[in-house]
Amino acid sequence: MERRSNLKGFIHIVEIVIITLVMFILVIQFSSIPGAKQDWDKTKLSLRGNDLLYSLDAAGINWLDADEVDQALSQALGGSVVYDVRVKNVLKPEIQVGCICTDTESAYMESVLGPFTLNGQHISFRVHKIDPSRIAFPGFYDVIVMGEWAGTNAAGAWDSYYGEIENFLSGGGGLLQMRSFGGINDLDAADINLFGLSWDSGLGGPTSAKTVFSTEPGDMFYNIEKYFHYIPGGVNLSVWSGFSTFQSSGKISPSNQEDYRAVLKQKNTGIPMLIVNSQVSNARGRTAWLAAGQDSDERRQLVRALVAWLSGEEYRVVPSDISAPTVFNLYKVFGPDMVQPAEIVLSLGYLF
Repeated sequence: MERRSNLKGFIHIVEIVIITLVMFILVIQFSSIPGAKQDWDKTKLSLRGNDLLYSLDAAGINWLDADEVDQALSQALGGSVVYDVRVKNVLKPEIQVGCICTDTESAYMESVLGPFTLNGQHISFRVHKIDPSRIAFPGFYDVIVMGEWAGTNAAGAWDSYYGEIENFLSGGGGLLQMRSFGGINDLDAADINLFGLSWDSGLGGPTSAKTVFSTEPGDMFYNIEKYFHYIPGGVNLSVWSGFSTFQSSGKISPSNQEDYRAVLKQKNTGIPMLIVNSQVSNARGRTAWLAAGQDSDERRQLVRALVAWLSGEEYRVVPSDISAPTVFNLYKVFGPDMVQPAEIVLSLGYLF
């Protein structure tokens, strides 16, 4: 009798354990199913985001004015929704430029990088001198200019900074190097790997032949030519027919025969004057090498166009960090100074 009672007690305990396990499994399964409220919240965001994006654009909002965009979204969404706005294929309103240079060279870059207005967007540059005796590549800068500064253009001069340069490019920075080379031994690892340069003994060397752009509409580097022609600079480009006596020395060509990166060439010889690269380090960063040459209004206009392009083409109008955002896109064309297709990207999310 006692044995039968113990058996019943054991069976009862087993039943409790089984029921507990089943309940635990059910709880786990149901907790993995998104709640109706969560789904409804995302649905509401999707409905509001699309309507808001198109209604604001139809009302004529200036997507490049951070204060105007922030105020309009704050009023429309209230305090429970977080928003982020980016515009792709436009310039930042203020471009930070580091210049590894002497005082004279820094003054030259400041005179070249004057403010301008393009398609109603005001763009300015802030030039900061980086002492050649204390070279650095901080991520604060959008673009860093590396020229033929005294004592820094010898063979191997940039190799000791290779890691810093690579990190700067990985962060989305741009590098402009303005110099010519006397021979293959002048090329650093940075020149070869990050600027994509190689020495071509078959090239004819310096010449006074006209220099022209090699890009065409639709080319990934075509914006450089567009900036050159459309950024106001006081240059009468209606009579411009190409640079002359542009290169001072050197026989540089793109590495790996990637000729499409030679954006500027001498018309008769095909000698590259300007070689550019994008997505240089970890699929980010831009570099440009420009041959040394005689100063002119056109050359200054080209330098400004290059620095603008190197700074990137995405403006975070209202930046925010949003976990699991709902993203909306609107495509439009800015004008009237130049045709500028752009993408407005609106991201929404809840605070809690």
